[in-house]
Amino acid sequence: MSGIAKFNYQPSLLARSLRKQRTFTVGVLVPELSDGYHTLVMSGIGDHLDARRLLLFQRASSAQTGHIEEYPRLLLGRGVEES
Repeated sequence: MSGIAKFNYQPSLLARSLRKQRTFTVGVLVPELSDGYHTLVMSGIGDHLDARRLLLFQRASSAQTGHIEEYPRLLLGRGVEES
């Protein structure tokens, strides 16, 4: 048995992100998740990203919360990738 299997080694995502200068994280902002359309879209996005081993960071917001302008900054601060 190799040392990797014996000690159940898991690579550090943080170290990988620093080395590759990528976080492998995608952020998606949607207005609401309560209706069927956005739920289906988010499910499809999640499936697509899962197949590529990318992390989905999603945030639903309504205009009432007053945070719509703040969320993109928060997502970038948490390492979502810019395109």
